[in-house]
Amino acid sequence: MPVLEYFYSQTLPHDAFVIRKTQLMPNQKINLFGVRGSGKSAIAFDFLATHCKESEEYLCIDFDVVI
Repeated sequence: MPVLEYFYSQTLPHDAFVIRKTQLMPNQKINLFGVRGSGKSAIAFDFLATHCKESEEYLCIDFDVVI
């Protein structure tokens, strides 16, 4: 996929963007934010699946409030 690699390597004009190929490190505080449906929960669940042992338990709290 040379086209995809080309666009990954381009510099962004705005500093607020996070590089798409960012790796999340364990034992580090992480703040995920973004619009609804952008994949924040998928990133969190994937991180937990790859970095937590099967014997470990974790708690996921959804703060989505509908009024």
